[in-house]
Amino acid sequence: MNKENKPTVDQFIIYTQTDCSFCTKAFELLKLSGDEVKSIDIRLIDGALAMMRANGFKTVPQIYHGTHHVGGYEELVQYMEASTK
Repeated sequence: MNKENKPTVDQFIIYTQTDCSFCTKAFELLKLSGDEVKSIDIRLIDGALAMMRANGFKTVPQIYHGTHHVGGYEELVQYMEASTK
């Protein structure tokens, strides 16, 4: 994150919650790839759950790369595979 607490272009942000196996898998995949990752627990961070609802998201993880919405875990896998080709 930069000084204004906004995501950087290369940073991944994962909206998550406790006991979410796909959230854990997504976080581990990104860390293993050496990517910068920020995890936001929608139950603990003010406004995170409201943001999810406002965007029509009903499940976690919801993953962003910078300001680009990637999707959930399966979409992340496809996104990363496409970016290595």
